[in-house]
Amino acid sequence: MARIKDERLAEGEVLVSVTVIAAELSEVMKIAKEISIGAKNAKAIAARAGDKARGFQPITNFIDDMARHTLTMVRQIDQEALSVSRICSQEIRTNDAKRRMHDVIRRVEHPSLLKSFQGVVTDIDARLIALRREFDKRLDHLAELLDSINSDMRAATAISSSCRVEASRAEEFREGLGVVADNLEQAVEVIKKHVKECSSRLQHAQRLKQAIYKK
Repeated sequence: MARIKDERLAEGEVLVSVTVIAAELSEVMKIAKEISIGAKNAKAIAARAGDKARGFQPITNFIDDMARHTLTMVRQIDQEALSVSRICSQEIRTNDAKRRMHDVIRRVEHPSLLKSFQGVVTDIDARLIALRREFDKRLDHLAELLDSINSDMRAATAISSSCRVEASRAEEFREGLGVVADNLEQAVEVIKKHVKECSSRLQHAQRLKQAIYKK
């Protein structure tokens, strides 16, 4: 990405991107909870079906575990997104303070005062470096957590096919278990879309930050 012209607008856009990630993940949390409820209902059906749904029982355990893991990842992402938003806001305020200080320095003529103000700028620069390092660290962790959810969804896509196979063998319980497979497949596709949007926003924020650092 080329160097940006308006650093303040870019910083605000980074903050918006992180906010969108949090909003997208709140939808993923709702869907993951629905998957978990669906897995429990499927367990009940499989229990009634007995031997007719023997192969379906371990699948329901997997679905429930996957939903729980996804919920855990979403909660962690939510916390990271909040931390990133806080750090981003601190960066914006610190950069504003630095700009104001530079404006003051340009008008100062007395050497002793100038040296004092320059010391303040040095402290601000050190603070910005620390914030940027923490920001980058948090963004990297966000990317790892999103990858973890993507891995869950890839596994869930594979297991939905097994759901259909096992449901077809469950005789009079076929329809009920087939609904479980349908719901899982649909939920996975929706989660994938939300996670894809999160990843896109995250990459956009990372590109913007790199452009800001180049200024």
